Amino acid sequence: MRIESITTAQARAVLEKWTGGMTAASPHFDNSEAYWEVRRQLSATEDHLSGYAVSNAQTRVWARVTTALTAMAKDGLLVKLGKGDSWPYGGTITQVAYYVPAAYERALTQSAEAREVRALVTARWELVSDQLKAWGLDPRTEPGQPVVLNLEDFERLVEMAAEAEGRTS
Repeated sequence: MRIESITTAQARAVLEKWTGGMTAASPHFDNSEAYWEVRRQLSATEDHLSGYAVSNAQTRVWARVTTALTAMAKDGLLVKLGKGDSWPYGGTITQVAYYVPAAYERALTQSAEAREVRALVTARWELVSDQLKAWGLDPRTEPGQPVVLNLEDFERLVEMAAEAEGRTS
């Protein structure tokens, strides 16, 4: 098939089939991956073109693929994240990305679970830091971060542990 003859409807048909095979474990994808999938599935060639005609045809197909992806997102077949949106796991998106809905929900769930684990670990480190301060030691740390002791405080902590062990033996 000649690249310039690819329509938005053809691109959407290919993309619906392609994304239909994706599962909750599938990663996100971007316009570029979708563009190349459409070209691959339709065996699009540009050998008959030269110069600017190649670039123009590629640009038109890119726009048609983008239009198909946007329409699929509006129809609920994809979740579209745009520039400036946040990734499910944090951070800001710098280019448009798409998820199949099940994969997006899974990413949100995993992100929430990871935040819970981080909060628990942070709370544990805060308790450790508070206990060290109560013993007169100076943990050099930001709240909720792993504790760092200077050598003198570490030696003192080891002595305290040895004394406690001697009392329990």
